[in-house]
Amino acid sequence: MPEYLTDVNSTSSLAKDRGAVLRTFFVRRRLAPILVFVFGLALFISTLAPGVVFGDPTEYTLMPHLWAILHPPGYAFMTLLVKLWQTLVPVGTLAYRTNLLTATAGAMGGVMVYLTPLPAPFGGIPTAPPARPSPNLMLRYAG
Repeated sequence: MPEYLTDVNSTSSLAKDRGAVLRTFFVRRRLAPILVFVFGLALFISTLAPGVVFGDPTEYTLMPHLWAILHPPGYAFMTLLVKLWQTLVPVGTLAYRTNLLTATAGAMGGVMVYLTPLPAPFGGIPTAPPARPSPNLMLRYAG
C-alpha cells in the first residue's frame, strides 16, 4: 500500500487519506481541465476576428457553406467539420462561426496539453515518454 494511504497511529486516518487522494484526482482530472478549457475559450473569444479576414481563412469560411472543395489538397475533414459547426451553431455571421470553431479547437488543444504530463488513470499506458532516452537508443539512431 502506498505510503500516503497508511498511518501507524490510527485506521480512521486511512479513510481520510483516501478521501484526500480522491479529491486530488477529481481536481486534477475533472475540474482543472474544465477550467483550462473555459479560460482558453474566453481568451480566444476575446481576441476573435468578428468578420472575414484576408487570405485563406475566407476560403475556409465560405467553401464549406457552399459544399465546395477548397484548393488542393482539399481539406475534406475541415470542410465537413466547418459545415457541421456552421449548421449547428447559429450565432453571428458565417465568418464569426468559423472563427468560433477555431477558438473552441484551440481551447481543446489547451486541455490536451494540460492532460499530457499527468499519469495515466488506473495504471494504463503512460501518457508521456520517459524524461531521458537511454544511451543505447541514442547510439542506435545516431548517424
